Amino acid sequence: MIERVRQIPGIQSADLTALVPLSQTDNAGPFWTGSQKPTIHSGAPRATFYWTGPEYCERWGYRCFEAAFSFPKTTTQSERVVVIDSVLARTYFSGKDPVGQIMMIPHWGSARVIGVVGHVRHWDLGDSNRYTQNQIYVSFYQLRDEWVPVFRKDVTVAVRTSLDSATLMPAIKRWLTGGRRPTDL
Repeated sequence: MIERVRQIPGIQSADLTALVPLSQTDNAGPFWTGSQKPTIHSGAPRATFYWTGPEYCERWGYRCFEAAFSFPKTTTQSERVVVIDSVLARTYFSGKDPVGQIMMIPHWGSARVIGVVGHVRHWDLGDSNRYTQNQIYVSFYQLRDEWVPVFRKDVTVAVRTSLDSATLMPAIKRWLTGGRRPTDL
């Protein structure tokens, strides 16, 4: 589906996400680094989790500080991997390279950090530091089947284009429902 959307003339970038920045929605949860598990999950640090397509950070032009922009060919059978934002890296991996480090994410398990990207203002553009939430990016392709129904209603196809949405949306709908490819928008 995403490959079909990316072929539409005028689409500069497209990928899946369960959480759109500036949407005023939240998908926060606990995590911890190292081997010291908090005595209770409510005592663990929290992050906003972005379940995304495997190339989401790269396609949206997130500034990559270290290692990977995108997830390698991830599946539910491959090693669990995450990309973290610069705020989480600076706060929880201060003085050491976060790439290659292991994080624990309850209900998912341990995951290796494969990259660090710039922090994205999730709540509003004027929010300089009022509410800075750590951010963790995870590939949808590593989401276990039993969790798919939880995210299904939240999955969004995020599209970057310079075209007017009133022109583009009918073309996307036609193309995704099996209509002919839009060539003139």
